[in-house]
Amino acid sequence: MQKKILVIAFSMVMLLAISSTNCFAAGTAIGSVASTARTEQIKERLEEIKAMDKSTLNRQERKELRHEVRALDEETKANNHSGLYIALGIVLLVVFLTVLVF
Repeated sequence: MQKKILVIAFSMVMLLAISSTNCFAAGTAIGSVASTARTEQIKERLEEIKAMDKSTLNRQERKELRHEVRALDEETKANNHSGLYIALGIVLLVVFLTVLVF
């Protein structure tokens, strides 16, 4: 019985290690360069907006500026969290399978 538990535990650890490595390797190889460049562009644009004199803008221009800032923030958040959800899903799957085995 103990040998079976050790084999299952070892298999799950290896599955977790391989899955996480593949997930993050794909994200860094393909998306990292593009997302880093885009992130820099977004940071520069946000700094420009922060440095603006908003007192000269009318109501509609300020509203458009707020919408732009929100869209840039959402895009930044989407780029930063793409690989994390996959890894958490794998961890939850391993825990669930472990509970089922025991």
